Amino acid sequence: MLLIWGINALLLALLAPRWWQGLIAGLLIAAAAWALTGKDNSAEADASAVATAVASARSTDITADISATGSTATYVVSPELLQGVVPVWRNNVQLARAQTQEAIDKLTQRFVGIHQRLGGAVSLAEGGKNGDVLQVIQKAAQQLGGVAEALEQVLSTRDSLLRKIEILGQHNEDIRQLAQEVEQIAGRTGVTDLFSDEHSWTELAARSAEAGQKIISKTKNVQQQIHTALVSANQLDNDATRMMDDSRVVIATVIADFRESAFKLSGTVGQLEEENREVDQEVCDILVNLQFQDRISQILDHVQLDMVKLVELVEQAQILPDRQTWLADLEKTYTTQEQRQIHAGQQANKSMQSQVDFF
Repeated sequence: MLLIWGINALLLALLAPRWWQGLIAGLLIAAAAWALTGKDNSAEADASAVATAVASARSTDITADISATGSTATYVVSPELLQGVVPVWRNNVQLARAQTQEAIDKLTQRFVGIHQRLGGAVSLAEGGKNGDVLQVIQKAAQQLGGVAEALEQVLSTRDSLLRKIEILGQHNEDIRQLAQEVEQIAGRTGVTDLFSDEHSWTELAARSAEAGQKIISKTKNVQQQIHTALVSANQLDNDATRMMDDSRVVIATVIADFRESAFKLSGTVGQLEEENREVDQEVCDILVNLQFQDRISQILDHVQLDMVKLVELVEQAQILPDRQTWLADLEKTYTTQEQRQIHAGQQANKSMQSQVDFF
């Protein structure tokens, strides 16, 4: 009898918003039970067992998934932590997307300008003495077209990564709704329901267990999506870096070929030299603009490292920090003002995005 009263007091301490409030309530109920000697001991034991199941289902930080055989335990990420971290990942990827789009738009405009200037040079070369200039310019146009195709591939990879992050957001919303359902089910129980009929307790415990299983299943899907998003993020970073290196080589080749052929022209050397200087300036500006990759790489690297951190902690079954601590640690890794702004829920300052040209 004393053991059952002690279990009841412990359960109330765990279920109450403040442990000491639950402990006091448990002691009061124990005193009342001592006076009511007519109560059946078996009924009290059943109520305690059901209360234990409800307390287990009510916990907002689910730590284990019991399989159908009841022999296997799997570590699961806290829904609250996912609800805080996944939106921050999504915002950082969207920031990288916006900065990539802006930089590529500028590069496209400059490539159009180069194309137009090269077109003017073609007209001059057609009346010149050296027909090989036209071939050089046509080759340059083809090389620049290859750069444009590489840019399109980077954009395609970026969109694929964003879609994966959006899928994570959808799973996150499902987990949030299931967690609310568990909370509502658990909220229907209280101190006054400890001696309710066994059927009601059993039904409530079954519903809680079912909702818990759904949360665990959704969380597993989130973990799989995190692995997929991590692979896509690495691919985007590698593709972008390779594209930048190839662009620099193409641009350097175009400049070298254009200069060599321009000085061979007879009768149009002066005009071609002027065009060459203007194209050279455009290309120098492009080389500066290409440095936006450094900032994008840093932003994506922060997201990747945070994903790796979460995966490693889950695989090692370590205790995860709470939502506020995790987000605070993530914020310490930021190197750009825009990241800090979106982390705080603010709109990234567009005027600062232009600084990427000189980063």
